[in-house]
Amino acid sequence: MLNTNRPNNEQEVERYHLTWVCEGGDERMRPRGKPLRKGCGYTNPRTTKKPVDDITGLCRICSRKRNLNGGIVRFHPTKKQMLLYAERANWELGWTSTEESE
Repeated sequence: MLNTNRPNNEQEVERYHLTWVCEGGDERMRPRGKPLRKGCGYTNPRTTKKPVDDITGLCRICSRKRNLNGGIVRFHPTKKQMLLYAERANWELGWTSTEESE
C-alpha cells in the first residue's frame, strides 16, 4: 500500500535554512531571582519546515534554549551556504567544527 501522506519529488516542502547565535541579551532576572544564563557564542545552524516564530533553538554546545524569531536569526538560501556561514563564524571564535556536541 502506498503512503500518500509523504510529498513526492514534484511537491517539495519549503524549508527554512537559518543560523542563530547563542548569546545572552541582557542582565534581567528570572521571576525567582536567578539571573539569566549567558550564552556561549556558538553559531547554530538549523533547517526547519515550520515558520520561524514557532520554533525553539537548542545550542549544541551549552544546551541553552532560546525562542527563535525573525530578529535573531539569519536566513540562508541553501543548506550548504548555511553550514558554511556557521562554520566560518564559529572558526573566528575558536570553535573547531560545527559538529561539536560535547
